Amino acid sequence: MRYYEFKTKLENLCLPIILAKKGKGDYKVVANFSVKTSSFVAPESFIKYFLSQSNNVVSPKSLENIVELIHKDYGVKFVEISMFIDLPFERMSQKDFVETTVMYRVGYKCVLYRKKITHYTWVKLPVVSNDIILNKSELTLVLEHDGANLYFEDIIFSIEKIIVPLDAALTSEEKEVLREKLKNSKNVRTILSELSNVYENSSSIQSCDIQLCYHSCILNTDICHNLEWKKK
Repeated sequence: MRYYEFKTKLENLCLPIILAKKGKGDYKVVANFSVKTSSFVAPESFIKYFLSQSNNVVSPKSLENIVELIHKDYGVKFVEISMFIDLPFERMSQKDFVETTVMYRVGYKCVLYRKKITHYTWVKLPVVSNDIILNKSELTLVLEHDGANLYFEDIIFSIEKIIVPLDAALTSEEKEVLREKLKNSKNVRTILSELSNVYENSSSIQSCDIQLCYHSCILNTDICHNLEWKKK
């Protein structure tokens, strides 16, 4: 006797949305949405749920509302919605007030499984790590939480306090500062350990998953290190 399980997935649905900035203002960006469900569902039927997000403010709560609607309308046991954007992060020289913008990939994910809803907020950005030699690395930080609106700016700032982000140095003075930071950049183990401690005492965060990957020129291989914790 064979057991059949249908699944449906819709990916790369791009819509203009609004994200609230911390403080005043907002970001007007294009978001990439995906949805996965258990059971067979006509993929095009998902689109109507996301059109309500077009040109509106998107948050973990708004994704939760869509998850619950899909669960209710189709009776599926599992629903996963994910969204990512390239966040335009503004930079300004403290001395000469030269402006620039860097793009960090960030996103939300909302999962309903066995009537339980779980939220994730994540950021991905290029950084520098130091294991014998300096490496251009890619850091991904994923936080599982209770649906709170975690600001991407806060997460990025918490990362930048611990490691060296791979941003443009805007002035000659900043280039000197960056050069010194690169000399004193931390090794991968220290980076992962210090970052994991940042959110350990937060009441709204249930788990933290950090991955740091880089290409080893010496071994000519790709290397990834991962550290995660989950509250009981």
